[in-house]
Amino acid sequence: MAKKIYLEDEELKAKKVFIKKEKVAKLPKNYKKRTLHKIYINSKKNTEVMIKIASSCYDAKSLKRHLNYISRKEKLELFDQDSNIYNNNDEAIENFLAYDEFEYDTSKNKKQIKETHNIIFSMKDHKNAPVEKIKEALTKTLKTKYPNNSFLVAMHKDTDNPHCHVVLKVKDNFGKRQHIRKKDLQDLRKLFALELNALKVEATATIKTKINLTPKVYKEKDKYMNYHEVISFGDALYEFKEDNEPSFYVKMKDKNDKEFILWGKDLKEVVDNNNVCVGDKCYFAVTDQLEAKVTAKKKLPNKQFQYYELTTYKNIWEVSIKDKNEKNLIPLKNKDKKKAIYKILNKDEYVASTEKPKINSRLEDKTNISNFKDLSFVKNKNIFDRD
Repeated sequence: MAKKIYLEDEELKAKKVFIKKEKVAKLPKNYKKRTLHKIYINSKKNTEVMIKIASSCYDAKSLKRHLNYISRKEKLELFDQDSNIYNNNDEAIENFLAYDEFEYDTSKNKKQIKETHNIIFSMKDHKNAPVEKIKEALTKTLKTKYPNNSFLVAMHKDTDNPHCHVVLKVKDNFGKRQHIRKKDLQDLRKLFALELNALKVEATATIKTKINLTPKVYKEKDKYMNYHEVISFGDALYEFKEDNEPSFYVKMKDKNDKEFILWGKDLKEVVDNNNVCVGDKCYFAVTDQLEAKVTAKKKLPNKQFQYYELTTYKNIWEVSIKDKNEKNLIPLKNKDKKKAIYKILNKDEYVASTEKPKINSRLEDKTNISNFKDLSFVKNKNIFDRD
């Protein structure tokens, strides 16, 4: 049988008082008093900028659907990297895909490839940041971080938190894919905050980092850590594909017997000059870059010509051979390597850059004809006949 529990009157009174206080605390007037300090804390100015990747487009169909969403079915205007304004989504898509066309529908494909990054830029303290300044800072940020990538932007001003929708093309004008990592998002936040500060808008980009309190144990670096065995080398089409241009390869093997290949036309000269042989343990490194500029024109779908200037940087290779020709190489860091820059030109600028300088004729002064012993380069020798 269950035991009976007898409670004294004092215990019952205490319980009733506790329940009564709990009910009073839940009344609306007391709730306001209890949370007043929290409201005061949250009312402080928050100048943090926010950038996040919302989604991606995999084909032309999803791109059109996303543009309809961010433009509110063509009620809002779009603008691109060249400050062109579009009120028609089809026109915006045509210029956006001028250099690289997307498949219309890839939903049935086994593997879909990202064609765009759909990014949102905003600021929590939007009252002190006008939308026009956010627009200007956003454009400068994207042109600095991704100078060769096309993008489309839509401004949403009619919400509680004004923000910008950005459609950034993954492939740049040279076909190279840009993958946005966590570090790239941090760099975008920093650049965005700095551009807003330049426009006299108070903005910050705080980055949280984990602090490891355990002391690091540093191991002595192996002198020959980057030296790998050469298996073979020679002339071949780039990546051994028939459609690619001729190049030169060096096939190597690391300590774990994992094979990899270095490609570069200049590697041939480095291998020949340093007498590299199969079986040597070598360290190849890019130590410097040379600048080169090229101007060209391309015919667009609207039968007009697009003039552009391409600035490329050629890698300079060096090699150090173990126990044979060792060198103290200082490789160029990835952050110091310059990428190709694509610049659109006017027709006048293109003509000025391609115009050949005038060279003075060697036969301008007839009095100096006797100084030339060999006149074989002259096609019409009758010009020397005197009256």
